[in-house]
Amino acid sequence: MNRSTRLPVPLEAEVQKSCLKVLEAFGVLAWRSNTGAFRVPGKGGRQRLMRAGLGNGSADIVGILPGYCSVSRSGRFFALEVKRPGGRPTPGQIAWLQGVNQVGGLALWVDSAQLLIDALNYIARCPKDCLAVVTIEDDGHWTLEREDWIG
Repeated sequence: MNRSTRLPVPLEAEVQKSCLKVLEAFGVLAWRSNTGAFRVPGKGGRQRLMRAGLGNGSADIVGILPGYCSVSRSGRFFALEVKRPGGRPTPGQIAWLQGVNQVGGLALWVDSAQLLIDALNYIARCPKDCLAVVTIEDDGHWTLEREDWIG
C-alpha cells in the first residue's frame, strides 16, 4: 500500500467522541473530564493560578456504570483514559487508573471505541454473583477478569 492510500489515524478527540457515544448506548452516565490550569486576577492585581479537573493523570472520561449485576446494583465509578490508535498512557495516567481500581472503581484505557465495546460487553455479561475487575500493569497492559463476589 502506498502512502497516498493509507487511512489517517483518528485524533484522540475523535476516539473520545466515539467512546462517549458507546458509553451512552450502554447506559453509562459519563462525561468528559478536562484537566488544566489557568491564571485569574487575584488580590492586589496579582495573577493567581487556578487548577481545574480531577488532578494530574486523571482519566479523560469519568462516569457511573449502571447496575449490570446485583453487586453493582447502585452503580459503580468508572474511569476511561482514551488514546489515539497506537497511543499509550503516561506513567501518571496508569497510576491514576490503578488507584481507581484499587478502591473498587473500574478504570481502563482504550485506543479505539471497539475495544471499549468489547470491555463493556464483557462487564454486562458478568454473572450476578461476580464483579468485573481490571488489573493494570505498570507498563500499561490491562486485563479484565471476573472475580467471585462473597457478600
